[in-house]
Amino acid sequence: MKTKELIAVLDRLDNEFETAFIKINQLALFFDEDKNHLKVSLNRQVKNGIIIRIARGLYYNPRAKNQPDNLLFNIACRLRDYRDFYLSLETVLSEEGVISQIPNRLTFISQSKSAVFYTPLGIIEFTKGNVDNILFSKDIYFDEYRGVYCANAQRATKDAFLHKRSIDLIIEQRQKDELY
Repeated sequence: MKTKELIAVLDRLDNEFETAFIKINQLALFFDEDKNHLKVSLNRQVKNGIIIRIARGLYYNPRAKNQPDNLLFNIACRLRDYRDFYLSLETVLSEEGVISQIPNRLTFISQSKSAVFYTPLGIIEFTKGNVDNILFSKDIYFDEYRGVYCANAQRATKDAFLHKRSIDLIIEQRQKDELY
């Protein structure tokens, strides 16, 4: 695969499908290379800075005209189905002022297995939890701007205690709040 050929395909995908994300299966349709050669060619293009590897089989076109508003949330939705997880734990606790620290990653509760994705654009963490009633829960809502489900502060605190995460930070902040 030559750089000019890849750029032409990326531009075509951007114009026709209005997406900055590309899966390796999509690219395989445009290039007459077996999967191993395609992976080697894509690695070469990543090193050249033409595309960015997000995760196994998922690439990002930084030249695309159709850039998503919330890039990291959009990547999370490409890694897992948005109906299978919700934003919670340290991310929500920090945003709601329950803890004073700012997390270095987006933290989600997912019905799939736990995983951490270190992408060049940021860290995304999925923690396995109970996500059965995401559509009918009154403490989880869909955030239109982010494009994901989000827990409210009470649910995020409950999740933190359930998964034994940041409990010391929650208690510390509560003690500070009582003083003022």
